[in-house]
Amino acid sequence: ASDYDGHQPKPDYILAAEIYNHRVHLQYGDNTLLTSILERDCVVFYEVSDSLKKLDSDKILMPCTFRDDYYHYNFGLPIYLSVPRHDCKGKDIQEALQKAIGNFIPLSTTDPSENKSLYSASLVFTQSYSPTSKPLKAYLD
Repeated sequence: ASDYDGHQPKPDYILAAEIYNHRVHLQYGDNTLLTSILERDCVVFYEVSDSLKKLDSDKILMPCTFRDDYYHYNFGLPIYLSVPRHDCKGKDIQEALQKAIGNFIPLSTTDPSENKSLYSASLVFTQSYSPTSKPLKAYLD
């Protein structure tokens, strides 16, 4: 393609993940056998901002799933946000989300005709198989 810039990602910056129901189901490591991947599996390769080989990184990767608030279904492919490993605040997550999708859908954008946000961001935490969801705004400093 005429717009190809010649970018070649480094192997240790590539994360392979299996996607099921529009969310990350499984992350593959370097030692994953190809025979364990089935024909029906949806495998997506993500280029991440920090080397996966760096064990003492000050950042972690947080999967981000897109979900419809009204009908409660997941859609699209998930993305990964790079957030601080320690003392991560809601503002850090909001900034990472803005950096990832802000060129396409700014977080603060509202539709003037409806006078409401085009979308909302929520954090879902799962403990003991019980998910808890709260709006991202509840975690902002």
